[in-house]
Amino acid sequence: AGRSGPWQMIWRRYCEAPRRYPHIPNLIRRCQTPVFDLLAVGKTGIIFDLESDNLVHSDGQPLLEIDNREFLKGAFIHIDSGSQIRDAIEQALRPTPEMLALQTEYRERLFYKLDGNASERFKEKVFELYSEGGHENIPV
Repeated sequence: AGRSGPWQMIWRRYCEAPRRYPHIPNLIRRCQTPVFDLLAVGKTGIIFDLESDNLVHSDGQPLLEIDNREFLKGAFIHIDSGSQIRDAIEQALRPTPEMLALQTEYRERLFYKLDGNASERFKEKVFELYSEGGHENIPV
C-alpha cells in the first residue's frame, strides 16, 4: 500500500525477500533526489543518519558540515537502519501536519526564492556588474 510510480515493482520484490535482495535499498538511496530538492518542491524526504562524529577527512576535519542526524529534524524522517525504510516510506507519503509546518519553516528560512527564475536573476546580476565595471578578477 502506498507504493506507486517507478519504484513500485522494485519495492514489491524487496518486500517478498529482503534477505535475497539486500542491495535494493542501497540502489534506491543512490537514485534519490537530493534532500534540498525535496524540501524545495514540498515533498517529505528520508534521511539516513550517519555517525558523523566518525566521518572525517584525512586531516581530521569533519566530512559533513552539518550533523545529518539533526538536519531537518521533525520535518523529514530520520532512520539509522535499512530495516526502517519500509515504515519511513509510508510515513514520508503521509506526513503529519506538524511535519508539513516544519517543512514550510525550513523552506522559508533556507531558500531565497523558489520561482524557477534563479538563472535569469543570476544572468541579470552578472550583466549589471559587468556594465558597472571594476569587478574584474585580475590575478596579481
